[in-house]
Order: sequence, then C-alpha cells, then structure tokens
Amino acid sequence: AVTSASATGTNGEHCEDSKIESREVGLSAKEDFMAFYEAQRLFGAEEYEALWKTLGTPLPVSVAVDPRHASVGIVEAMLAAFGWKRRAEFDRAGLSVWEIEGSQYSRSPDVKAWAERENRRGTLMFQEVVSLLPALLLNPGPGDLCLDLCSAPGSKSVQLLRLLDSKTRTDCSDSDAVSPLGAVLSCELDGHRACVILPRNLSKAASPASCAALANAQHFPALL
Repeated sequence: AVTSASATGTNGEHCEDSKIESREVGLSAKEDFMAFYEAQRLFGAEEYEALWKTLGTPLPVSVAVDPRHASVGIVEAMLAAFGWKRRAEFDRAGLSVWEIEGSQYSRSPDVKAWAERENRRGTLMFQEVVSLLPALLLNPGPGDLCLDLCSAPGSKSVQLLRLLDSKTRTDCSDSDAVSPLGAVLSCELDGHRACVILPRNLSKAASPASCAALANAQHFPALL
C-alpha cells in the first residue's frame, strides 16, 4: 500500500511520487475505496450500487438566508425567480434553505454574480445542506458555550450564533436589543483561515457572543 506520507504530502509535496507509486502497484483510489467498504458487508449488492451512484452525483449549490435580515423577503423572491428550490423541511426549524443544481449555477453568470454579492452582504450564506444539521442537532440554549473546533469558513458557527440569539430573545420578556446568553468559540489552526476568512463570515452574525481563536483543537479543553 502507498504510505500516508507519499500519498498526501504537504501543499502538494510528493504528488507526482505518489502517482507513480500507485501506478506501479496497480492501485486506484476509487477502486480501493469501494473494495474496502464492500468488504465490510454493510449492505446488499443493490444498496452498494445505489451508494456508489449517489456518491458520484455532484452536490447542488445551497444557501441559507438570514431570517433576521431586512431584505429577507426580497432575497427569497429573487432566489425563486432565478430557479432555486426551497428545502421546505428546514422551515419548521426556522431556516430558509435554498438549492440549485451545480450545472445550472455554473452556466448562469448573472445568478452566480448575484448570489456571491448577497453572500458578501450577509443576506445569505453558502452552506451545504448536510452542514446545517450539526447545529440543529446540538440545539444550544441560552447560557451554553459552544465549541466549533475546526470552524473555517464559519457557516456552522454563524448558525449557532443565530440560534443562541433567537432562543435568548424567545426566553426573555424584554427582547429589544437583548444580547445573546452564551457564546460560540470558533477555533481554526490555519492562520489565513482563522484571521481572515473566519472573522469575515462571523461578522455576518453581528453577535457579541462570538469569539475566534487561532489554536490547535488538540489543546482543548485546556485552553479554556
């Protein structure tokens, strides 16, 4: 087997060596991956065939609209007009989630330019549907300290901050300009992602409960 050092490397190191070594021993990453999981005998043959087909299907482009933003109605109307489909199953969680096929998104420069502009404005955020689930399952409440230890680009942290803010306002009788109870600590090891990308996205939540840290998650909870 190819060793992890020769297969991965750092910033592309050893890529050519790993390709040559893989060819020499007749390895294929796809075939090796499939063979490993089929050897576990988790499913029947038909289910495995469906699994490989699903894994080979490109993900759609998905966004979550900020429900608190003053332009939420306009943004949702534009998404619908551009052909995005609403994922209604997230409505009961108070989320406005929309998706569009990747091929349709790529060949529509006007749609792409508009969505990227709205992402910069903070009215929506690009986020894969599966990435929305952890915060919903965690279901933080007022007073909770949430750790996102591999957080960049920060979409899950923003979602957690909005959940804390929403629940604080729900639990407090005086909901005007109340600060969220609790906090979200967003940790990232890479300097650029921690100091540039992460704060840029966290600013969309505009929350005093947010804290970004350039740190190694292996050192938690000692850093607290």
